[in-house]
Amino acid sequence: MLSIAFDGSAAPWEKTMTRHDKLQYAAAKPIGIDDIPIINLQETGGLDPLGKTSAELAKAASEVGFFYVTGHDVPADLCTKAMTASRRFFELPEAAKARIAVNQFQRGWMRQGLTHLEGSATHDAKEVFFWGRDVDADDIQVNEALPLVYPNQWPEEDAAFLRT
Repeated sequence: MLSIAFDGSAAPWEKTMTRHDKLQYAAAKPIGIDDIPIINLQETGGLDPLGKTSAELAKAASEVGFFYVTGHDVPADLCTKAMTASRRFFELPEAAKARIAVNQFQRGWMRQGLTHLEGSATHDAKEVFFWGRDVDADDIQVNEALPLVYPNQWPEEDAAFLRT
């Protein structure tokens, strides 16, 4: 068994997982904009000793599928740069994006029409760029094969804009 806790112990809100566990996702359902959970990181002052914020995040992700985060202290100009980077990536020619097609580690680009929500009669119309915390190939968590920990794939074309 692999623990997703960084210090080797599982916190109450963490599930001990193996690399073969099937992740569970929320069922697709319509939701009103006012029903999207808002999680304020300021409420804990950056600390979460009881796991309240972690539990809220896990609940929102598993029951709704997404959420808003406030009180994160990410400067507005950095958010703008990230949105610009996203637009620049998706404006790249398809051939450039195809060179970093999504791999078995969930890193890279997935073209439009490849995702299919469970229970849906059609494929999603979106294209996706999967990335995670930037780690080196020799990172201890990569070597331990922790779920969703693997080096990112970046396009050859001016990839620095994605690492904002």
